[in-house]
Amino acid sequence: ILKPLVGGRRQSFTGVFIRTGFKHNGEETATILLRDVKLDGSEPVTGHIWLPYTSELTKLGMLWPGDVIEFKATVVEYDHAGSKYAVGDNVFSDDFYKAYGVTRPTKFKMIKQSKVPEDIDRIDISGLRNDNDFQTKINKFVRNLSYQISIHESELDIPEPTFEDDEDDEDF
Repeated sequence: ILKPLVGGRRQSFTGVFIRTGFKHNGEETATILLRDVKLDGSEPVTGHIWLPYTSELTKLGMLWPGDVIEFKATVVEYDHAGSKYAVGDNVFSDDFYKAYGVTRPTKFKMIKQSKVPEDIDRIDISGLRNDNDFQTKINKFVRNLSYQISIHESELDIPEPTFEDDEDDEDF
């Protein structure tokens, strides 16, 4: 459903934060997974999307599964790698297909905060925005957050997906 939005103006999206991850593109980059992504908060456009964990995103503080966030981005088409194989430390793919995602996400807002377990404190990470070693520090934070989420996985109150993916959408 993102395909008709390719090449258009920046759009406003909302999504439910599920977990963190990493994009391995020569340099490890922290990412977040959003589910039930909607256009203008109402029209479902994809079941999931990965976004880079940018310095601007840190202004929301620590995210917890179930948080609903809003952001603006532009929809793009890109070549997505299909089956992958490794040769030594390098990963390759011989088959590519067209996929749709977003680029340059900005203007993040917290729409709804989920409840965190009693032993978890929401950490203010907004100070990382101005750190010269931002990527290293956010990667370290994301590893710790991923661990905390995994410990509490059985307690998470995340609604079931409401949108079935028919495309493999990711960030560009």
